Amino acid sequence: MIINVSAKKAFGLALILLFVTFLSVAGHAAINMEIQYNAGERRDPMTPLIGPDGLLAFDKSSANPLDINIEGIMVDSGGDSVVIINGEVYKTGDTINDANIVQILNDRILLVQEDEEKTIWLREEIAAS
Repeated sequence: MIINVSAKKAFGLALILLFVTFLSVAGHAAINMEIQYNAGERRDPMTPLIGPDGLLAFDKSSANPLDINIEGIMVDSGGDSVVIINGEVYKTGDTINDANIVQILNDRILLVQEDEEKTIWLREEIAAS
């Protein structure tokens, strides 16, 4: 049996075969690729909130090591933002628990303590996520 295939059809079939081979190799490489998530100071969203013992797996003490409870934030576009922490009013540049407040944002404050930047969130739900 002799198959008569024109040059155009042969070229097209070769391209299709090459494309399928490429997809196969690329798909195999993608399957073996490791995905890494940098959670920063936030909880890894792929980690369950409930541990195997049925209790909350999130350690609240690690989210706020300075024991700071933000009760409110008032942001002023002019730079006079204030934050209410543990019943006291603070502004940028003030110090609390040996940490310097460097920035007050809508939902969190940024602190520096011993050359390490820390983020304290307004709501516990945000810190836990």
